[in-house]
Amino acid sequence: MVDFNESLAKGKIPEEWLHSYLMPLPKLGKDHSNIKGYRIITMQNTYGKILEKTVDKRLANYQEKKKLLPDGLGSYIPGKDTCTNTDVLAFDAFEGFQRKEETTMAAIDLDDACNRVDYGMLMDLLIEMDVDPWLVQWISETLFERKVALRSGRC
Repeated sequence: MVDFNESLAKGKIPEEWLHSYLMPLPKLGKDHSNIKGYRIITMQNTYGKILEKTVDKRLANYQEKKKLLPDGLGSYIPGKDTCTNTDVLAFDAFEGFQRKEETTMAAIDLDDACNRVDYGMLMDLLIEMDVDPWLVQWISETLFERKVALRSGRC
């Protein structure tokens, strides 16, 4: 029997929900002797994925309710998308131009940034943000106990 509420309440996740498999799919017209010649997809346990999405929504709602996200942030906010960030930048640059001010912009490439997050620092930040302790425990369990295996060839 699947009991999402029990998992959330105890901050514990059944081990099988934490299993994911990476599957490399060859990209057309790319060098398949190089990892960049493949698109990696993740096959995640369905129960774990459903619960992860539920926790994601709860955390996003909490952050929005507590006004913890910057106004100009487009992603991760209902009704906004990443184009919002571009719109804010264009508006600010235009307004500065109208006032005869200089506009300075910095672009940062955060490629693969999600895979480089220090989980301990993330947990400390969630605690500092006063996120419910059970939610912090659940997120911690998910991040620290997740099992990922690479499958190649025929399965």
